[in-house]
Amino acid sequence: MTPPNNLPTRKLGRDGPAVPSIGLGLMSLSAAYGAVGSDEERFKLLDRAWEIGCTNWDTSDQYGDSEDLLGKWFKLHPERRADIFLASKFGLKVRRKPNDSGYDIGVDNSPEYARVAIERSLKRLGVDYLDLYYVHRLDSSVPVEKTIEVLAEFKRDGRIKAIGLSGCTSRSLRRAYKVTPIDAVQMEYSPWVLDIENDVGTNMLSACQELGVTVFAYSPLGRGFLTGKYRTTSDFGPGDSRNLLPRFQEENMAHNLPLVDRFHAIAGRKGCTPGQVALAWLLAQSENIIPIPGTKKISNLEENVAALNIDLSTAEVRELRDAINACNIVGERGLPGPLLEQKALLKSITYVLLSETWLIGSLVDEGAAEQQGTGWPQQCYVGMAPTTGAPVSGGLSQETEVFSGVLCRSWSVLKAQRPNANAWVESEATSGRYGDKPCQSMRGGVKHVVSCIEGHDNGSQDGRD
Repeated sequence: MTPPNNLPTRKLGRDGPAVPSIGLGLMSLSAAYGAVGSDEERFKLLDRAWEIGCTNWDTSDQYGDSEDLLGKWFKLHPERRADIFLASKFGLKVRRKPNDSGYDIGVDNSPEYARVAIERSLKRLGVDYLDLYYVHRLDSSVPVEKTIEVLAEFKRDGRIKAIGLSGCTSRSLRRAYKVTPIDAVQMEYSPWVLDIENDVGTNMLSACQELGVTVFAYSPLGRGFLTGKYRTTSDFGPGDSRNLLPRFQEENMAHNLPLVDRFHAIAGRKGCTPGQVALAWLLAQSENIIPIPGTKKISNLEENVAALNIDLSTAEVRELRDAINACNIVGERGLPGPLLEQKALLKSITYVLLSETWLIGSLVDEGAAEQQGTGWPQQCYVGMAPTTGAPVSGGLSQETEVFSGVLCRSWSVLKAQRPNANAWVESEATSGRYGDKPCQSMRGGVKHVVSCIEGHDNGSQDGRD
């Protein structure tokens, strides 16, 4: 069945198919931005995306229950599978810590794990192929060439149609490309994150233009900031991952708002929204760029897709570039580097609300659940009351929620600041100081899962909208 509407398209890679010029990032539908809706509520957004021709969908095996949700949707609408350009990712997995002290999330790009991961994703999604398969993050212990050789094998046998890298450097891209043409990279790119344009960042954009690689731009709206809908931290609800990001702390938001105001001004002249201007500006940077904003709301989905109708003049594109250059954006866009210094890679970081306690940890995947059964360690959460910093005690409840068929009973904890409070949490194994903030170890219990985000090394980006 063909969608009722067809969007403008851009070519994937050098010789790939045409795909919708704006995609749908699915992380926020299952993770990262507050409470997750019911399957039925989320199906409505997927239905609407299909109806309006936004059929370029991006997920991962680590986005909460995203692959499972899509599998249920495809089961309801098997005739629509051919309409969807479906991308997923692998390369992150749960690992047992030394001395049986719990679990953390690491990177595994080994050929052996790639073969396991692709089969798990296909099974969860209920499909027999993926249109695009990314290496989610690169593993320094495995040469990228070895990983790409396996993905080339998947492409030859029909399990994937195209190969991508996510969060890589231009050097790694070039190494991978020597093995087989890479069709896509996925990087954060927006008016307030321009790292891929220059040598200070990855110099990725010019490399992709040279090689004919498509850039799927995640967080093209600056995690919603460029929409103009968020002007203070009070605009974010409980469990929203932006509460923990430095760029969204009150003083940094106030400093960065003038950039949003410039987008507002042009939006007013053109009769559209600031977010649509931001997406139109990004599309105008190069023909090989495809934004993949995420959302949980149908109204936002429709607004994002309508950005394809916004034509910016050369003068307007230049005006916005001048405004971007003039605005000295402050605040790290992701979790600060020191938060991640003892973790090579972190994934599915999940915030859990326990009364007045905020906790942070990483979600166990179903492979670990199968191996370990239900005997999870109980001293895996740490936390303190956000206002007083008082310790929170107690083990895991026997009523721990089942999330996407996985017992959420084991977590690897990061240290993080609760916004608007001088309260910190950190891993049970460490204590001392983080900068000028005192840290101490303590335990906490589980109430319910609120959301998941991803995190990775070098203090890099989190979030997908």
